[in-house]
Amino acid sequence: MNQMKPDKPVQQNPPIVPVQMDSSIAIRIAMGAKMSYERSLMARTDIWHKVRVIRGSLYDKETVLKAILRATEPADLIPVKYQVCGEDAYFIARNCGPALEKLCKTNLIIKNVMGDAVILVITLGYASIHDLKIHIQPLLLTALTKRYDPNQKTLNLEHFHMDPDIDKTVYCPMSQLRTSNHVLKLAKTAIATFEHLNLQRNELITLSAIENSNLTSIN
Repeated sequence: MNQMKPDKPVQQNPPIVPVQMDSSIAIRIAMGAKMSYERSLMARTDIWHKVRVIRGSLYDKETVLKAILRATEPADLIPVKYQVCGEDAYFIARNCGPALEKLCKTNLIIKNVMGDAVILVITLGYASIHDLKIHIQPLLLTALTKRYDPNQKTLNLEHFHMDPDIDKTVYCPMSQLRTSNHVLKLAKTAIATFEHLNLQRNELITLSAIENSNLTSIN
């Protein structure tokens, strides 16, 4: 009689123990200190990190987030659920290890467009993506569908990241290459044929996602 082989244990990621990263820890990481646990959290794609913007209430959302994204270029960072609570502002982000590395090199102190210093404190491993589920794709699809005119075969993506359906949850300006590529590829696959595309007020750097397309006009 054959004995049943015991099931192999399912390999799971270690439990998340959040770590607060301030300027002192960021300096150590930027200088090459081992900090193995912090680095392992930064590299994980299945957890959210929480970014606290000290005295972020003094500035509007666009000013704060543009400064942070400028500091992390060319790495990708997609701020989610931005909110102001008291004097500070907060948002969460995930799958952004290279961007966190870039922020460490600034000592978590960046400058906004007015030249004011903006201080960040980051909670690495704030939550698991399984415990905090936020689906961005449906928001993008809703906005794309709303902005499509089937009669004119026109897709209007002007100032796309400020669309109310998107802006309330996620900050994803198309000036970020990964975001623009994703949105344009999603438009090509999910929206009926469009011949005219309006991309004004998006500060785009490249249009690689729509090369070799059958568009009649691009604004």
